[in-house]
Amino acid sequence: ELLEGYLGFMGIYFALIVAVYVALSVQSLRSEEQGVRAEPVLATAVSRSSWLGSWTGVTAAGALWLLLLAGLGQGVGAALGTGDWGLFGPVVLGNAVHVAAAWLFLGLAVALYGLAPRLLGLVWIVFVYGTVLSLFGEMLEFDQAVLDTSPFQHVGQHPAEEIAWGAVGILTAVGALLVGVGAAGFRRRDLITA
Repeated sequence: ELLEGYLGFMGIYFALIVAVYVALSVQSLRSEEQGVRAEPVLATAVSRSSWLGSWTGVTAAGALWLLLLAGLGQGVGAALGTGDWGLFGPVVLGNAVHVAAAWLFLGLAVALYGLAPRLLGLVWIVFVYGTVLSLFGEMLEFDQAVLDTSPFQHVGQHPAEEIAWGAVGILTAVGALLVGVGAAGFRRRDLITA
């Protein structure tokens, strides 16, 4: 149980790292716009929707890829260390499903960028809040209702716990909805231009 608990917790830990990647990727969009490098691209046949959508799609795929790689590395390490190759599949899956929380952060960051790019830094406040609750919330004996406000708490620490597939679906859907909101806002707002 101790080993499975550790492996399950590492899924959350890797999801936190991938959430940083996601936030930095969306901040790169803002840097492209502030550096007036987005304007020449959007002056061509590239639409705002396709520019933002391709950036978001690559970031979403990258988040899944990073969590799969983390799961593969951790799964191989656990299997070799214990001699139990039955851990490999659950560990890979336990890491991969946490992509839903990362996608929620992606949606939040894209929504902030699309609607009010100056507020994009708020994603870091949400990240720090979720990280503190996920890493230290139980030690600090917060109520479960408070712990549940962290997006990293809902998926489950597989293989120690069952995966909450409903939570995976909801986090993914909310992330996708936020991306849609951000894309709609980005189409309507003015760009930073030279």
